[in-house]
Amino acid sequence: MSDVLNIFIVEDDLIFVELLTKLLEGAGHRVTSETDSEKALAAIEAARPDCLLVDLMMPGKDGLTLCKEVREQALLADTRLIVVSAKSYEFDRKRALKSGADGFIQKPISAETFVAELERIVTDRIETTFWGVRGTLPVPGPQTLRYGGN
Repeated sequence: MSDVLNIFIVEDDLIFVELLTKLLEGAGHRVTSETDSEKALAAIEAARPDCLLVDLMMPGKDGLTLCKEVREQALLADTRLIVVSAKSYEFDRKRALKSGADGFIQKPISAETFVAELERIVTDRIETTFWGVRGTLPVPGPQTLRYGGN
């Protein structure tokens, strides 16, 4: 991705914030963070980031509440919101998306793939691979009944 993103991290684990900051700045993005979820909304509004990374489990205000509050702010309507959490159940992923998240990245993260995964969510693109496809035109007929021709 060639665009520089302004990324805001809300995470209570300072070591994890330092790791994410190093990865993201190494990829050319600008990073701001807040470790206190109670102060985060005001800081997010002031920063007006392109992308917001939020942990679900934080003391004080939890990540789901913060997601809902961010989505209520008209100034932050274009901000891509990504939950980064150790919660691994599909139920938690669905709750995050229902609360306004655009994506969910599960901890522990992979340092090799994290930035690419975040950029894929921000640009809202899907990568697909087609296996066993050849030719340009469908050719149905008796000779292709066993293996198909469409």
